[in-house]
Amino acid sequence: MKKDLLTILMVELMKNAANPEGAKFDLRHWYDSIDGKKPISCGTTACAFGLAALIPAFKKLGLKHDNFVPYILVAKLPKGLDKNLYKQGGKFRLEALRAASVFFGITPAQAGSLFLDCNYSTQDWRGARGERAVAARIGALLAGVDITSPSYIQNYDQAA
Repeated sequence: MKKDLLTILMVELMKNAANPEGAKFDLRHWYDSIDGKKPISCGTTACAFGLAALIPAFKKLGLKHDNFVPYILVAKLPKGLDKNLYKQGGKFRLEALRAASVFFGITPAQAGSLFLDCNYSTQDWRGARGERAVAARIGALLAGVDITSPSYIQNYDQAA
């Protein structure tokens, strides 16, 4: 697990939650730029991983977006993936949860628990409340909590 990168994302989510001029948070969209000009503006909608793709430090590490989905290019694919499906030039393109898993050094299940709307209460899908919910879940993961366990999800749902 790349705790330093997860910590950066957690802090950025909290900053964006407090910034009315920042991107509009919505767990139902990876990334969508309405105005198409500014990378982060009031015309940008993104989920937590979509916002991650806009963080300059993450861009330097190779996290990208194509106006719809975050992705990374890697020299070597994780085991079990068909090389022919992921080729892009001389590298392999991993998108969405596969990219999140590799980029943050977490399991696919942890990536799903952090970044998929279906793992949150519907009231936490959008806005500052949603950003704070994802940040809190990142904090739990960093503290060693199994955020993929049914008991965690059940307790989360009851608290929401």
